[in-house]
Amino acid sequence: MGILVLAGIFAGVLFPLWPAFMRNGAWYVSMAGLGFLGFLFVTTIIRFILYIFTKVFYSPGIWLFPNLYEDVGFFESFVPLYAWDLPPPPKKPKSKASKKTNATAKSPPQDAEPLLVESNDPSTDAPPPYNEEVEEIQAENSKK
Repeated sequence: MGILVLAGIFAGVLFPLWPAFMRNGAWYVSMAGLGFLGFLFVTTIIRFILYIFTKVFYSPGIWLFPNLYEDVGFFESFVPLYAWDLPPPPKKPKSKASKKTNATAKSPPQDAEPLLVESNDPSTDAPPPYNEEVEEIQAENSKK
């Protein structure tokens, strides 16, 4: 990887010595990249204008390419074409009576036994104690 990085830097430094067809190719590739970047900017502006327009006149609002800036693949960024901007469902406030019952349900009773009980009975399903064993392995070269 280091050699490839050095080769790339070396090739970039020697750009003036490239043949004319390679320099033209580099120009076309850079213009394609700028065109794609411009496409993203224009799409972002258009989708924002469309969202504001539909939010004002036709609520709840439409997002064009809702996955455009999500962490998905290139083609998945353009699927679906549009989506409604639906608000999350409102949370119902809890009444004071239900809060009291939840608080008492969460605290254990005073006379409850602990959940972890240690037992000295060897007949339980506990795993056997770990025994360390060292096994010597001879290398193939030492067999000769």
